[in-house]
Amino acid sequence: MLKTHEVIFNDIKEKIENGTYQAEEKLPSLREFSKIYQSTPVTIKKSLSALENIGYVHVEDRVGFFVTSHSVKPHILYYHDSKSLTNMDHQKIIEISLVTSEEVLKDIQHETPKNKNVRYLKIKRLWCNELLPIAVNTIYLPHKNTTHLPQKNIARIQEWLDLVLYNYDVSRHLTITLTKGNHPSRELLFLNEQEPLFCFTQFYHTIKKQLAGLSITHTPCTEIGLKMKY
Repeated sequence: MLKTHEVIFNDIKEKIENGTYQAEEKLPSLREFSKIYQSTPVTIKKSLSALENIGYVHVEDRVGFFVTSHSVKPHILYYHDSKSLTNMDHQKIIEISLVTSEEVLKDIQHETPKNKNVRYLKIKRLWCNELLPIAVNTIYLPHKNTTHLPQKNIARIQEWLDLVLYNYDVSRHLTITLTKGNHPSRELLFLNEQEPLFCFTQFYHTIKKQLAGLSITHTPCTEIGLKMKY
């Protein structure tokens, strides 16, 4: 069952998408929204902040929330799995270690961790379909405990990742690129240097814009096709 702030979030989001609230239109105040949804201003602000995180609204100091102009131009990214990445039936943890921000920077070029003193928990997994490797996934999480590492228990680690990365207060930003040349994932996927790789890089941020995690997935181009619809 959805929580109150999630219901309000979905309703306002739908009204922005269907044009009830137009681009650059000033939204009702927190007090007005409270009357509409029979809820508290704190709950309303939590819903609006979540919409701000995904780019649907923006706030102007001492004025209020406004609909972001580009948010009413929806697009759909279709994934066609040639060998069905969704049918992954096996995964193997290759590595669990603590790394510095410098190692994280080896995998990303367009965003730098703000605090270079933070150590990151690195979890590297090999995804398989009928024992055939189809993708390599590496996750980096800011890690305050520099001594304790989780055990290589698939179920426990997945439960932990879901709790950290897939909760309502974490926003996501996805980039998709093609990777060519030498890359460590090629050996795990049995690919030569001429075969291109899709690289899915997903950033996870808290409401305060702090980096909550980073996920990088490499998969052969033969495994997936992309089609953009505007």
